[in-house]
Amino acid sequence: MRALLVGASPDHVIPRGVASLVDSVDLVIAVDGGLDLCAESGVHAHLVVGDMDSLKQRSLLESHADRSVLYPSDKDVTDLDLALAQARESGVTEIVATGFIGGRLDHTLSSIGSFARFADLKPVLHSADSSMWLLASEGRESVTLVQGGSAFSLVAVTSNACVSCTGARYPLDSATFPLLGSLGISNVVTGASATVTVTAGAILVLTTAYTLESEADWTSDDC
Repeated sequence: MRALLVGASPDHVIPRGVASLVDSVDLVIAVDGGLDLCAESGVHAHLVVGDMDSLKQRSLLESHADRSVLYPSDKDVTDLDLALAQARESGVTEIVATGFIGGRLDHTLSSIGSFARFADLKPVLHSADSSMWLLASEGRESVTLVQGGSAFSLVAVTSNACVSCTGARYPLDSATFPLLGSLGISNVVTGASATVTVTAGAILVLTTAYTLESEADWTSDDC
């Protein structure tokens, strides 16, 4: 089962993009103020999770969500962590997300860490100007980017990630990536497509432009 998580970060896809993403999922989960973006996009959330400290319109809890799981603001985990746990408990196997990158740097870094901890849910993140795939040996192991000539970067979010890359200006063969290192920054798709595969650890594959689901293909088969 595939779920869309919608957050409150300012660097989200436009409302029309949110509506387009809904077409490819089975469940919509709004995370706190992400319910405002759902309403702006004309999207009804199946579930809203969080302490609602960033929700601008409290009335949306009744009008734009089927169910709410509310938490106190004083807690030791983020609303995103709670939403990801709810998704896993609901039987979700794949996550598409927007509204979690940009704005405060601490929130962005924490969000990336949260998605890495839930790598088994094969997260794909979309922001206003980029798309990201979380690749991990225990989740989605590879992604194929089909936009020839486009730029992309690879950033390890765990230590000693093992990465291979074909169809790119700078190919890689089981290269070991240091945590948050610069080895995979600014690569380019040279042919019709480029494929990135992870056999250990976890990395983010980042494109430099928002990529709709229909413009990329991916597989999580063992490589």
